Amino acid sequence: MKTMSFMAVVFLLILFLPAAAQAEGGPGFQIKLFGGASYHLLGDFSECLKGWDDGVEASPYSHIENGEFSPFHLGGEFGVEVILPIDRRLGIGLGTGYILTGKESLRESAWKSDKLAPYEFYEEKLNPGVRAIPLTLSLHLDVYSNNRLNLSAIGGIGLYLGTVDWKYQKNNKNSPGLYNESWTGTSGGLGLHGGVELDFKINRRLGLFIEGIGRYARLTGFQGDFLAGGQTEEDALLWYTEWGQFPGFVIAADEPTGGIYDNVRKAVIDLSGFSVRVGLKVRWGD
Repeated sequence: MKTMSFMAVVFLLILFLPAAAQAEGGPGFQIKLFGGASYHLLGDFSECLKGWDDGVEASPYSHIENGEFSPFHLGGEFGVEVILPIDRRLGIGLGTGYILTGKESLRESAWKSDKLAPYEFYEEKLNPGVRAIPLTLSLHLDVYSNNRLNLSAIGGIGLYLGTVDWKYQKNNKNSPGLYNESWTGTSGGLGLHGGVELDFKINRRLGLFIEGIGRYARLTGFQGDFLAGGQTEEDALLWYTEWGQFPGFVIAADEPTGGIYDNVRKAVIDLSGFSVRVGLKVRWGD
């Protein structure tokens, strides 16, 4: 329902705003092409990766020999935005793009079934990632302009279509046998953004710009088929739980229950953060 409502508003703006502006002799539309670097909080993802390592180290039956499953925050993005004029200083931007962050981690760990048993040694590889396609609706307000520079403020709302990838592999070094997990879950939700843009005009039609954008977007309810050890569980959700003081993930169709699980809820993937973008701006119809 949120997706349909958002797309209906965008369609109406595309249909009516350019014609209204041209009828009043206003400026033409602009297209922005951009790419840049981004930082994301990621919420439960970061906490649970650290909690997994901490839990292994705290147990009397396991320890980490080498490496870690380290949290990640940095990523990249690219996109396009069409800015439709309302008047000489104000416009509405309709944008989309692609956000990507992730990190492969390697870890060597040792485990035993009880205090007197010998350790078994494992090589582990984890390759998680978060992707999102934002569909944004923004207001652009020019706050300063001359023949060469233009400074504008940006603020708006976005629909974020998110994807979480989870790939985990474990190999027993004592008696080689490979265990694999693979899961891709999808979800969506609304977010807010705001920032500033500095536009350097090359000529009447072209410009280069740099902008800083802050973002608030928290997504939950990620769902997809989970492949583990050769078995598939359909429509599995990403759950947050706590084992004692250590946060962790469970991927399962049903909510985990039992004495070992505390504070169970659907995991939140927090895309909130900021981006620094550079790009090209093309103007038409002035």
